[in-house]
Amino acid sequence: MKLINYLLLMSLFSFLASCFADKDRHPDMPFLPGSSNAHIKVDSFSIEGVDRFIFSADKTKLYAIVAEASTGGTYNYFLVEFDEEGKKLRDLFIGDIGRTPTTLSMLDANTLIWDYSNVFYIINLPNFKVIDVIKTYYQYDYPQVKEDEKLIKEQVEKQFEAKRVKIAEKYNIQKIDSVSLEIVEGDKKNADAYWTEFRAAKNESDSLENKLRLKYYQQYANKEIKTGTWFLGYKDPDGEAEYLFTKIARGKVVAFLLDSSIDKSKYAFAHLNINEHRKKSDLFTIFYNYPNKNITDKKSSIQITERITTEYNEYKLKGPNKYLFYYDLMIGKEKTSFKRDLPIMVSNDYFLESASGNAYIVANSLIYKFSLVK
Repeated sequence: MKLINYLLLMSLFSFLASCFADKDRHPDMPFLPGSSNAHIKVDSFSIEGVDRFIFSADKTKLYAIVAEASTGGTYNYFLVEFDEEGKKLRDLFIGDIGRTPTTLSMLDANTLIWDYSNVFYIINLPNFKVIDVIKTYYQYDYPQVKEDEKLIKEQVEKQFEAKRVKIAEKYNIQKIDSVSLEIVEGDKKNADAYWTEFRAAKNESDSLENKLRLKYYQQYANKEIKTGTWFLGYKDPDGEAEYLFTKIARGKVVAFLLDSSIDKSKYAFAHLNINEHRKKSDLFTIFYNYPNKNITDKKSSIQITERITTEYNEYKLKGPNKYLFYYDLMIGKEKTSFKRDLPIMVSNDYFLESASGNAYIVANSLIYKFSLVK
């Protein structure tokens, strides 16, 4: 009987899946690295594990962060310099650290920044070496945070306890079991009203804690910034966060995450070479820098033409939602189409083309080069 019920249940899930899943709408379209156009050739670089990449200022080289699995769940990170054909020119070991979203940006023609989880590695490209490691301070992590957290907790708990006592007096509640949260002494008919106001007071306390945490960080940041002797503003390539690099009184350069409490007009911001001709989606995290509508460069463009949900979805017992992406990529007047079950990544500066006019993306942890057949 159990087997019959299981088979019926599986049939139901299969039926639901068929109702909500789409078939491949373009079965003849090749999967990457295939090309639908004989005039466009697709090659991949030989090095696997590419996490991010960016073009050099003159577009004659590509710089990629490559992650190789190490022991204990960590990864060896390298910065690798390639020429336009995918030949490795130089590599630089950066560290054995955990896997986390990262970004690359060019501070100027000779300086690259790798942002690893709010730690900025500053790399001099001519010498190909790390010249500084800059830690970011923000409201959850700065030198005085432990002392400030203690003060915040004391202030919040004191305020909440005062409100709780008033609410208990209002509804004639004397004692509550700390485990079951049942009223032991007091007017039990007031329980719903008591807990409603109790939860509201708790939400206010949580909100106050967040406000105080931000306030204490702002006080610390502004005090330290006043001691600074060197300043540079930096906005990440996605434009979602701004930082101030500052050489503080203790003699080291640190980065402060900026917010409305700091007057940004006082400081010059680095001009990053970012392709503005792109539209990106927020459907995916920073792990996927991919075009929602399109990215255009001098003579190249790429766009997702469709995205469908295929046979694996939330109604199946096995497997998560599975998507299928259809892409058009153009080089000059030639177009190739391909598909993939995950979004591709583009360069962190959102450019597509090298100096020779080839287009580059990342998929399957490999850099792919699209070039015209001569």
